[in-house]
Amino acid sequence: MEGRGDISLIADCGNTGAAVRAGAERASNPLIVLFDGNTRIPSDYVERLVATWEDTRADVIEWHGGLMLVTKSALHRYGPISTMALWTLEYFLRVKSAGGRVIHLKGPFVRLKPSPIRRNFRYGLDYADLSVRFDLPPFFRIGTKSGVIQDVCAALGAVFGHARRHNLWAALRQTRLELRGASRRDANE
Repeated sequence: MEGRGDISLIADCGNTGAAVRAGAERASNPLIVLFDGNTRIPSDYVERLVATWEDTRADVIEWHGGLMLVTKSALHRYGPISTMALWTLEYFLRVKSAGGRVIHLKGPFVRLKPSPIRRNFRYGLDYADLSVRFDLPPFFRIGTKSGVIQDVCAALGAVFGHARRHNLWAALRQTRLELRGASRRDANE
């Protein structure tokens, strides 16, 4: 935005969550707007996030994934950004579970290229942990990632993640029960 200073920080921290965490810790402005170098967004992206924050005073305004506005006070209140591959989902869930406010906007964006396969596997590993911590369904919905191969890799990562936590059979059982419940609801509609 015109008239507002910015600071560029170049850091190779090993993953996006760690890099965002390093930048957020250094930020001095009470509002931090995050961009994703792999996503095309509208030219009024920052203005729309700030306007939503001014109207709502939410802790986090999410556009899509790593595209968001987070307040410095939220980072102090709910803790720093995680270094997980799924740092955004982890942060949203952590803020919400502690009584904070996260607003999810449905703004336009264009993903310029799919996520690397190894990152999608890591997403699955992280999702298995988050599903247990925050009582989520044990596996991603199909179509969550940016393609069929990415979905398969994320699902495999979740399988390995649940196996690593020694709860794979419980996760598969829960998924089977959820699918049965969905089939019954569909049949009744």
